Amino acid sequence: EALNHLLLGVFRPQVPQEGTSYLQQVLETAGSPQVSVQRALGWAAWQSGKRDEAKRLLEQVWQTAADDLRTRLLSAEILIEEQNVEAADRVLGSVPFGVSGEMFGNQTDRWHWLRSRVLLEQNEVVASLDQVRRAVKHQPGNLMYIHEQAVLLKQLGHEVEAAEKFNTAR
Repeated sequence: EALNHLLLGVFRPQVPQEGTSYLQQVLETAGSPQVSVQRALGWAAWQSGKRDEAKRLLEQVWQTAADDLRTRLLSAEILIEEQNVEAADRVLGSVPFGVSGEMFGNQTDRWHWLRSRVLLEQNEVVASLDQVRRAVKHQPGNLMYIHEQAVLLKQLGHEVEAAEKFNTAR
């Protein structure tokens, strides 16, 4: 059954509700806290609109492993979406970090992307653009980053460069 789901995942991304029952089974049968499973359940709850459950699960992860880098990235993303920019700023910290592991890459681009969102919320458009440019250097093909770069360039009045980035994103 798991292999069938993996094969289907090649053709379409899994929605959070599909994996939740499997993650819950792992969590219930594990003898010790499973940070990655709790974090995944927290993300799934967040994506499903279950904010209170997501916060509860992420709080458990923070209590178990406060220095977990993936948790910091996920928490910062959620805090930004909740408009809690100060907390997101604290969670991210000022020094870029990457996450070890081959499956998702280093994710330093994600740190820069989240930092740019924090800076944009603080009305620091130039600094935000700088962080987006750094994210693009790590992930040159990421259309979300390229599009945001174009938006920020346009906001700063750099029409020609913004048009080039919009064309690239298109």
